[in-house]
Amino acid sequence: MADVIEVNVQTGARSERNYTADERANIERMAAEEAAKAPLTAIRTLERQVTQRRLREAALTDEGKAWLQNIEDQIAAERARAR
Repeated sequence: MADVIEVNVQTGARSERNYTADERANIERMAAEEAAKAPLTAIRTLERQVTQRRLREAALTDEGKAWLQNIEDQIAAERARAR
């Protein structure tokens, strides 16, 4: 059984390919690196949502405080996931 079945989208031709042990190890390493980046990307996205305006609103309203706490909780969860 092949590791990968490649399909040419233009012709529809299919081909099977077996990876060497080195290629498999490299693919697994790259997948692990990408998985490690996911929480950091999520943290950056959440942190970008906390603008100066939203911080002012959070200081003035209960809704804003709850929103900010929710963002902080999500960031903490992503940091725990990154460890």
